[in-house]
Amino acid sequence: MKTVLVSILVFLSVSSASKLPQSFKKCDKQKPDFEQCLGSAIRDAIKQLDKPVPEYGLPNLEPLALPQGITIGNATTGVRQKYSNVGIYGHTEITNVKARMDFHKDILNLECSFPEIRHEADYEALGAVLLLPIDSKGKVVVTYKKPIFTLTFNLEKHQKENRQFYKIIKTDFDVKLDKVVFQYTNLFENSVMTENFNAQMNAKWDSIFSHLKVKYLGLYSKLYGTPFGNLLEKVAISDIFDGI
Repeated sequence: MKTVLVSILVFLSVSSASKLPQSFKKCDKQKPDFEQCLGSAIRDAIKQLDKPVPEYGLPNLEPLALPQGITIGNATTGVRQKYSNVGIYGHTEITNVKARMDFHKDILNLECSFPEIRHEADYEALGAVLLLPIDSKGKVVVTYKKPIFTLTFNLEKHQKENRQFYKIIKTDFDVKLDKVVFQYTNLFENSVMTENFNAQMNAKWDSIFSHLKVKYLGLYSKLYGTPFGNLLEKVAISDIFDGI
């Protein structure tokens, strides 16, 4: 009986670690084209995530849902905005990934290029713009044109089940893009005023984006770091890379 119990416990401990999903490509660390292979493998894996892979903790990326709403503005700015049901679309249309993996420092750097990334949300706005009162609800779409997302993962090795795994210690996120397009609906009772507001926002997209970017980089670091961390928790290093 004791032998049977030990065998079951061993089986459970071994089976809790997973291989990469069969459709995910592995790359050989020892080969000269390793980083090119890694970039291609990550791009192809992201393209597959138009549905969740729950056994690896990987979410559906179309859309990638924000786990909580966003509040912008206060009494100083004049308008308080609340955004809910935020979905981010366009990840699976990724066109290119440049990957650099430093196995000595355990740092992975990714540059991910997309035609566009689109944020769709419900909004509530309360306040005033140029003495015009705002008390409205509606839909908003914010579109990043030709964005490049830069993600830097600082990793750390640890032992589990007599195998080495990575865990994420820190995630840094940045984005560069060609343009941001804002499209609010129902902001004012007069639709022409709403369109004029959108036009003004789009004319000043650079300064608006720069302000918002600083505030929300941490949010997006967590948003993109968490799924990758889930995968690393499940899959040992030697099952992610060949040639280890």
